[in-house]
Amino acid sequence: MPQYRNQFDPGTGAHIDVIVSKPIDIYGEEYAARSETRLHMLIDTGASKTAIGTKAIQAMNLQPVEKRTVRFATAERSVNLYQIDMTCDIFSPPFYLANISVMGFDFVDGWKGGILGRDFLEKIAIEINGPEKYFKITV
Repeated sequence: MPQYRNQFDPGTGAHIDVIVSKPIDIYGEEYAARSETRLHMLIDTGASKTAIGTKAIQAMNLQPVEKRTVRFATAERSVNLYQIDMTCDIFSPPFYLANISVMGFDFVDGWKGGILGRDFLEKIAIEINGPEKYFKITV
């Protein structure tokens, strides 16, 4: 089973890079490939849903498929949902998720990346070792 292991800074958390694109099954392979964007994603075990920054959404020209009210730690907000394909090429072979739903989110500092929530994390095995400051993902 493919594994990835890396160190992390407890102040900023564990991150991985993923490639997101418009879904191939909706837009076709060529058009989806032209929309590919690499994002730096925070692994967030407290988030129920994966979210990507609005800057990435605008760069990819994604259109919302649904609007939903989501509960955050301090309040409820209405957010747009988008369909994307996601590839984790840190594995060999790459780990690919087709046509998944993600939230659009305005990150405070204008960060273009996103967060990987439990909807993503339930598809992998993850070990986070705080004292030794490493994380390991197995798919």
